[in-house]
Amino acid sequence: MNKHVKIGELDKKIAAAKRQQRALECRDDLLKFVKFTMPDPDDPDNLELSMFKDAKHHRALAKVLEKVEKGHIPRLIVSMPPRHGKSELVSRRFVPWLQGKDSYRNVIFATYNEDFAKDFGADVRNIMTTPQYAQIFPKFSFRKGGASKSRIQTGSGGMSVFVGRGGSITGRGGDFVILDDPIKDSLEANSPTLREQLWQWFTQVLMTRLMTASASIVIVQTRWHEDDLIGRLTDPTNPHFSEEEASKWKIINLPALANEEDTLGRKKGELLWPERFDMEFMEAQRRLDPRGFHALYQGQPTPEDGDLFQREDLVFYDKNELPDDLRVYVASDHAVGTDKTRNDATCLLVVGVDRFDDIYLLDCWWEKRAVDKVVNAMLDIMKQYKPLVWWAEKGHISKSIRPFCKKEWQRRKCIAVLKK
Repeated sequence: MNKHVKIGELDKKIAAAKRQQRALECRDDLLKFVKFTMPDPDDPDNLELSMFKDAKHHRALAKVLEKVEKGHIPRLIVSMPPRHGKSELVSRRFVPWLQGKDSYRNVIFATYNEDFAKDFGADVRNIMTTPQYAQIFPKFSFRKGGASKSRIQTGSGGMSVFVGRGGSITGRGGDFVILDDPIKDSLEANSPTLREQLWQWFTQVLMTRLMTASASIVIVQTRWHEDDLIGRLTDPTNPHFSEEEASKWKIINLPALANEEDTLGRKKGELLWPERFDMEFMEAQRRLDPRGFHALYQGQPTPEDGDLFQREDLVFYDKNELPDDLRVYVASDHAVGTDKTRNDATCLLVVGVDRFDDIYLLDCWWEKRAVDKVVNAMLDIMKQYKPLVWWAEKGHISKSIRPFCKKEWQRRKCIAVLKK
């Protein structure tokens, strides 16, 4: 009997040693931290089981976030489909892991509204009170007397703050700033006013809260609109795009169905998380809402195929292949110099139509410029292409363009039929 007791005690010591070893590994391995702090409820002592079922994209994202923590990636953008584990990994687990590794740090977490931010704050606090967390970071402690859902203060003087979009964070700085889904749904995404408010808050408030020049910011979201935060930061065709700013960001798009040159090395069309979302589910989502599927699941708010023109309708040509008898027309969409649209761009589109009514795209001027610059561009196009007709919106032309046009085309002897 004594022999059996000794063996039982030895097994317990071995199990405890293995558990302690895994806890030590969790300090530097984010994914191990996630799984260790999410034990299987039916077998919580089994280190090989966890409620978090990781896939290839989770493992890859965890490694990238570890580089963020080390300061190797100061600006990170991650686009992922809904319900693919981004919030669990980035928002609920990354924040307490950051705080546990250095409890003197300051972390700012933001999402689309205050209530949702508080929910994340409550989840993070709960994680930090578990015995698993205490085993990983035994020296961590909370500041006494605080139990707020929106602010977690550590015994070492660090803090994690949880705020909603547009919220005030005056006086608070962050060594790490995490922005998770700043847009709630399609209704918000389709509001130009809200998108502009988000941009102003991001640039004038959130980005100014970075504690030091070496502080890091992570944006993780499901895409809803081509003019969302990711679009403004990374899309060269967006009027807000800055090449200098875009060069600072590492961009990871993880589409539900792999595109060519996939980040994870998947074959084209391969599923991101087949264990959870199979091809039948994806095809059903695509049929239900093609445009929404490309935005939400593919991270491409502007789909490869449009509603009026399909991809196969577009044919590339060389300039020497242009017909000699093209009828040239121009259409323009003008930005008006008001507060709401001061960042919009003007688009001047030149097309030629042959005798078979095939349309050739000849030129496109799409820039954010003052009225005088736009007028000069219009006159240059008039002089170069000599269009039969120019179509433009009535209100914009009469308010801001027509007076300049009349004056300048008389001076430069350019003329076109300007339809409004």
